[in-house]
Amino acid sequence: MSATGIFGYALLMAVVPAGLWLAHASGPGLLGIGVAGLVVGWAYSAPPFKLMSRGLGEAAVACGWLIVVLGADYVQRGAFSWVPLVAGLPYAPHVANLLFINQFPDVKADAAAGKRNLVVRFGPRRARWLYPAIAALAYLWLIGAVLAGALPVLALVALAAALLAAR
Repeated sequence: MSATGIFGYALLMAVVPAGLWLAHASGPGLLGIGVAGLVVGWAYSAPPFKLMSRGLGEAAVACGWLIVVLGADYVQRGAFSWVPLVAGLPYAPHVANLLFINQFPDVKADAAAGKRNLVVRFGPRRARWLYPAIAALAYLWLIGAVLAGALPVLALVALAAALLAAR
């Protein structure tokens, strides 16, 4: 087993007891959120799924961080709510974009290692247009959620980051 594998299992051994304690303190619904997070984290790189090598790594990361938002809200409320889902959906694509943008310098190494992420699949020239598209999707969701009344108008403050994203 590689050092990375050993480290991964060590992290798992640390996270599971902490998650069980949180579930005991906040409610059993957190167990489902925790299992979903573990499955997404495992499927990201482990066979047979290897989502990162199939062009689905960004989606898995977005899903994983959305699960973090849902879990944090559940711990505080002790119940499920639609609000963190609606609020987390514009956040999750931005986190996925961090992963995506970091694939450009590694495109040759990733291709050689068989990691068929989006930059490898589309090539850097075409893939570069995905970054603004993903960011635009996140901002449009935020605007739509505010217009629909699902989020308060003050949430539009997050649009200030759009100036940096556009650069």
